[in-house]
Amino acid sequence: MKLILTTVKAQQKWGWFGGWYIGFCVLYLGTGLTPLRVPVRLPLLPLDALIPYLPWTVWLYLSQFIFLPMGISVLQTTIVISRVWYAMCLVSLLSFGVFLYYPMTYPRQPIHTTGVTAAAFRFLYWVDPTSNYFPSLHVALACLMAWGIMDEQKTLGYVAACWAAFICLSTLTTKQHYGVDVLAGLAAAVLCGVVVQRLPFAPRA
Repeated sequence: MKLILTTVKAQQKWGWFGGWYIGFCVLYLGTGLTPLRVPVRLPLLPLDALIPYLPWTVWLYLSQFIFLPMGISVLQTTIVISRVWYAMCLVSLLSFGVFLYYPMTYPRQPIHTTGVTAAAFRFLYWVDPTSNYFPSLHVALACLMAWGIMDEQKTLGYVAACWAAFICLSTLTTKQHYGVDVLAGLAAAVLCGVVVQRLPFAPRA
């Protein structure tokens, strides 16, 4: 019997993405707190030495939590919503497997700033496990959402692509990730996007 995936309609999208996010948080924290191996330090790329540490870009980094819900609100077409949802689930599961079985770590930068920006870094360091770095899910999820918006609305998609690019860059300027994390996150997003495009979905209603 051929497997046909259930589609996600516009009126269902918030429930489906909300369910994904709850599962995402549980598994993200779970794999980060209980890795099966001692985390290894990631290798530096020449790119890493060229990227400056810019504390203010933590706000670009945290804008992911605005970008994703805004992206969900834009998606209206059943097949686009479905592809983004399944791709985000797939890239999350792939990343969780790496976090669990081959965790990698990054020495955190001391907080060289003050005020609300310093508070933002402290919050980030508090909620983010120190072994969930490779691949960068921050990068992968931003790219997949930009891909979905581009499929939905070309003009708005270019804006989303630029926003996603700034989010990806901020993972380096906040020293949350090495270049190899970002490249792996991009590769994971492309892989999962291609796989999902080849999956069979139920006919559109």
